[in-house]
This record gives sequence, C-alpha cells and structure tokens, in this order.
Amino acid sequence: MQLVWKCMSTAVAAGAIGLGGLLMDSPGASAQVQPAPPAQPNQAPPAQPTQPALPETLDLDLPDVVARVNEREIEGDELEQLILRVQQMAQQDPQMQQMGMPTARELLDELVNQRILHVIADDRGYEADSAEVDAAIDEIKQGLPDPDMFELILEQEGFTEASFRDQIGQELVINQLIEALADDIEVTQEEMDDQYDELQLQIGPDQMPAREDLDEELDNFVRSQKQQEQLRALIADARGDMDIEILISPNDIEIEAPTPLPLPQMPEAPQDAPAAPQEGF
Repeated sequence: MQLVWKCMSTAVAAGAIGLGGLLMDSPGASAQVQPAPPAQPNQAPPAQPTQPALPETLDLDLPDVVARVNEREIEGDELEQLILRVQQMAQQDPQMQQMGMPTARELLDELVNQRILHVIADDRGYEADSAEVDAAIDEIKQGLPDPDMFELILEQEGFTEASFRDQIGQELVINQLIEALADDIEVTQEEMDDQYDELQLQIGPDQMPAREDLDEELDNFVRSQKQQEQLRALIADARGDMDIEILISPNDIEIEAPTPLPLPQMPEAPQDAPAAPQEGF
C-alpha cells in the first residue's frame, strides 16, 4: 500500500505545478520537526545532518513590481521569496530536484495564476472575513512544534503580519472558488478502473492491493486530476480576457538547485565492549 500511495502522491505533486500547488502550502509547513529516536544504552546518539544555510535574499535586483493582472500588482519581493521557498523545499526533498527545479518563468506564472484565480473569485462574490483569516492562522500555529516559532517563520519567509494576513485571505477566497468548482466533478467506475490498471503497470500486479480495497483512494486521485484539468482550463480561458503585464525577463533569472541535506550517519559500535573469546586458541 505504501508503494501505491507514493506513486499517487508523486503524480499529484507533479500536476500541481502551475496551479498554485506551491503557493497554497502554508509558510512553516516545512518546519515540522520530527523527534529523534532515543539512544540505546552504550550507543552514541546518531549524528544529525547539518543543513547548509540558504541566503535570506537572492539579490536579484528585481523591480518593485514584476507583473500586473488587471492592475493587481505582483511585487518583486513576492517572486524572490517564492524562489527561496522553492529552494528550501528542494533542499529537504531530493525527489523534487530529480523532477527538475522550476524556472523563474514558471514561478512567475504561479503568481500570475494565483492573481487570475483571485480576480475570478472576487468577480463571483467569494470573500473571507477577519474571523476566517484568524482561524486559518491559528490552525497554522497549532501545526508548529512551538507556536512561538510563528513570528520567526514569517520573518524567514519575507512576510509582515499584514502581508501574511493578506496572503491567507487570498488563499481562502481561492479555496472557496476551487471547492465550488469541485462540486461539478464526477468520477466514474470506469475512470477508477483505468487508473488502477495504470498503477498496476507502474508497480506490478504482485505489489497491488485488491481493486475493491482502493475505491476511496482511486476516487480521490482521479478527482484531483480532474480538478487540475478544470483549473488549467479556467485559467487559460481567463488569460484571454484579462490585462496581464509581465515587466521583467524571467528567462534571465537562473534558479540554482540547493545542496541536498546529508543523510544521517550511523552510530559507531561501542569501543569498550569486551572481545568475544575465540575457540581453538
């Protein structure tokens, strides 16, 4: 089952690029800390990997405004912080580097797509009040190992409290739009059967659980794929009707892949253990 989930989640993650998949992750989601296993008696604790520090800024010398969507500005700081966030994610997830680092053009498109969805959501009357924003921020804080880390993470991500609240408000409005669109999505048994057959080809029949045991997982997976296709079509249609200005040459910006985190070192065997007696001597 673990192998099935890995194939599904990888495909969904790949499809999310270009649809706000990176933007909809709350800042600090990558800051979850897993406790280290306790050391065994007479055993040194495992060495912890040292994370190479990423710069706080990239010094890209971007203008204050890099793009506009129907007069809604996308600031240079937003693009720079998104690039830094992607580098941080790639540093902690080698699989992301194997899939290939996104280009600056793709990340700027992410920001443009988010603005497009926000314009559409506003036009359709969706809104998020202060209480909803407060609740979303409280949920983020509860997901941290220490709620006091929240202010530090905001600073690391390049947010002020006001700009972060604005970002959360935008995401809540966009989520309302996405949820409303999802109500129109239907998944058939034939589509789930086709997806099951495709997974069998990737994993092998011997590794696959029985078809009837995967109804919920297959439904969610096919539904997610349809939702991505739905959003792509919505954004593509809207682009023709909106005034979009790109004010920089993003192809001139190179995003370097960060150094991956080193693997933890295995603890050495204790040196003071008595040698086992050898027979015959």
